[in-house]
Amino acid sequence: EKGFRPFDAAVHATREIGLAVMSITLSLVAVFMPIAFMTGIVGRYMSSFGVTMSFAILVSLLVSFTLTPMLSARFLRASNGGSDGAAAPDKPAPARQPASKARGLYHLIETGYMWLLERALRWRW
Repeated sequence: EKGFRPFDAAVHATREIGLAVMSITLSLVAVFMPIAFMTGIVGRYMSSFGVTMSFAILVSLLVSFTLTPMLSARFLRASNGGSDGAAAPDKPAPARQPASKARGLYHLIETGYMWLLERALRWRW
């Protein structure tokens, strides 16, 4: 939507959300990993759960930093009408078509939500 080439858009988006994804992942691992070291009867049943959840979350981090941006760069089209790569990675080219948020199902949902929000804020308790 900002006119980046698909590869540059994937790199830019990954950098933009990288810190948030990393912090969420590490906090989830910090929550689930101690379960893997529980002792007693509860530890016998729950230790595999802690290891499994921590491993799954770490794999999710790996996928979100590698596979998802690569597939996005491969399968998504450039929004500026051409795939010649004229847009520089620092400055997006002006978009020629309206953003996908300005039409379709998302627009209907957003319009309804904004209507409801305006009414709710107008008549606060």
